[in-house]
Amino acid sequence: MGAPEERAQAAHQRRVRARLFAVAVVLASFGGCWVLYRTLAQPPELLEPYRLRNLLNAAKLYRMDTGHFPSTTDGLGRLAPKYVARVGNDGWGRPYQYESDGGSARIWTLGRDGVPGGTGPDADVSVQFPPATGKGGGEAAPAR
Repeated sequence: MGAPEERAQAAHQRRVRARLFAVAVVLASFGGCWVLYRTLAQPPELLEPYRLRNLLNAAKLYRMDTGHFPSTTDGLGRLAPKYVARVGNDGWGRPYQYESDGGSARIWTLGRDGVPGGTGPDADVSVQFPPATGKGGGEAAPAR
């Protein structure tokens, strides 16, 4: 095989590798978009326990700095922007419920239906510190 044929074969192999790389990049992009879509499309009842824990952890940091939780009248708004970027609404578009006596705090959401109680997606989800007797370390669980 002569030099021109070797160069032509090498150029062909480079083009094939470039096409394979481009196809792999496109497929990976589609896969990444799918994962992002699936994550964002989760129903609120699956995401709320994580959001509530995040807010409770921010309230604990506030307590470490000030010696007490934000008061019930001050609400969760005292946590932004130092402890959380912002305190938004729950997954159903309603403000989070919050109460504190300074030494303990409870944050909850009323579920899909917006009324206390319920089961399944309508169940209330709450976290509190210190944890209620018989519950795990501030775990989010449906309120009863």
